Amino acid sequence: MFTSILSPSYEQELERLLFLNQNQDKVQSEVPLLIQRYGMAHVRVFQDRLRVVLDSSPEPQTLYVLEPADGPDQLLGVIVYLREGDTLSVVIAAVREDYAGVRIDSEKPLVKKMVDALCDIARRVKGITSVTVFPGTPRERKLSLSHDSS
Repeated sequence: MFTSILSPSYEQELERLLFLNQNQDKVQSEVPLLIQRYGMAHVRVFQDRLRVVLDSSPEPQTLYVLEPADGPDQLLGVIVYLREGDTLSVVIAAVREDYAGVRIDSEKPLVKKMVDALCDIARRVKGITSVTVFPGTPRERKLSLSHDSS
């Protein structure tokens, strides 16, 4: 389940996902470039919701992935993005270690599902023509969007 709202009860889980994630090794060369461009990320509670803020852009958007479970839903992933002209720029993408690259029943990896969900959102935003993953880094990937003409 994708959502843009996360309760403060997930604060420690979100901080672990963002800052103590074993998958950080996979993007360690990109992190300094993204920090230089967007600043450090911080988790804040605002109006009874968790928000991820960046030093240079205090109001990025966030998309969380939750999995229903006995008890509270489990936080599996997060994408932090912001609008830059005609693109939505993904500056942070993190998934729980046990879901990194995992494909269940021939499904797409969770990160791919997250980016696809963001592309679906972007198609509904007037003036957005692309989604750019990790802008300004060697791993930058610009995804052009096709808009329905209906």
